[in-house]
Amino acid sequence: MSTWKTLVPFFIIFLIVAGCNTDDTGAAQKKGTPDNPCQQDEAVEAKVVLNQMDAFIEPRAVSCDEEVFATAKVKQMNRLKIPEHTKEALVELDEKLPHSELHFSTDQKVWQLLDDLETDTGSEEMQKSEIRTRLLEVEDHIRVKG
Repeated sequence: MSTWKTLVPFFIIFLIVAGCNTDDTGAAQKKGTPDNPCQQDEAVEAKVVLNQMDAFIEPRAVSCDEEVFATAKVKQMNRLKIPEHTKEALVELDEKLPHSELHFSTDQKVWQLLDDLETDTGSEEMQKSEIRTRLLEVEDHIRVKG
């Protein structure tokens, strides 16, 4: 019986140590490795900036290759001043992300496209080419509306 009392703590310590030394390669691939180089760190930063602004709600953003595509819904009270708020958002985003090319729109269609793309990049392993293709569609829509 005393052997079990001695072995149980060692077994528990072994399990804890073995669990702490696991390889996190799966998490690293989602963030951005050579297999998936479109890291979303800049997109997350853009969403934080837009969340802090009073004029916008529900920001969405996706980034790839030093480009950040961001959108947000405008609060109802601020709809009359959309151009001013858009300019303010671009200035704020440019201050926080000076090395990125920024694309920002408050258009509902752009919001929907980026919402879908953001969901897909977060839940699946998407290839960079597919992300770029969908971002080009968003960029074309921004250019047409802008």
